[in-house]
Amino acid sequence: MAQEYPKAQVQAWGLPVGLALIVGAIALTFYANAGLQDTTTIVIGIIALPMLGAGITSLGAFIYSLIRRGVYNHEVKLVAATHQH
Repeated sequence: MAQEYPKAQVQAWGLPVGLALIVGAIALTFYANAGLQDTTTIVIGIIALPMLGAGITSLGAFIYSLIRRGVYNHEVKLVAATHQH
């Protein structure tokens, strides 16, 4: 008998969070690059890089969950088709 797996949940939070963090990091980067280099722009640059990383990770979680759910649905159809014969 085929092993039953729980249905994969889509990590819907990853899309808005990821986009917000990426847009925020890009905006901070533009702000930091617009002026002279001083302590404030260095701090903004230090903040922008982890924001960008967190945004990419969030979007990755969303995309991975969509792929995982698609694979699950495909496997369920394959198992159902093989048990019909």
